[in-house]
Amino acid sequence: MTKILALDQWTPASDNISFGAATPVTQDISGQGRLVGPFQVYSNTAVAEQTDIWAKSAGKALEIAIGARKRSIPVRTLLAHIKAELAKSSQIPMYQQRPIVYDVESGMRLVIIQTQGTLNDQQAYLSMGFWVILQQ
Repeated sequence: MTKILALDQWTPASDNISFGAATPVTQDISGQGRLVGPFQVYSNTAVAEQTDIWAKSAGKALEIAIGARKRSIPVRTLLAHIKAELAKSSQIPMYQQRPIVYDVESGMRLVIIQTQGTLNDQQAYLSMGFWVILQQ
């Protein structure tokens, strides 16, 4: 018998992270830069990798490729950052939330507009919508 719904697995509410931005934001790009996206990633879902631009999550890492730039971001680190940012704005209704910005490295920044994930050791789940700002 195949388990499809996994209703016997319980996740504490404190481990669930859900976020959606509905308010526009302006992000300055100094010098030469590019805005790339939107990306929509679902954990463990097959992605048709284009030759030069794609993103996927295979559990423990969010992988992004834009041209020759390829980065792997630990999901736990990313979700912990989002959870900390949400704690700062816990009194703001979801329809007024601004996107969350995450600096991957110097010259690469994620602008996250939607996230659902689980932040615990037993499960690795991530659903995320985001844009990438690249500085040349």
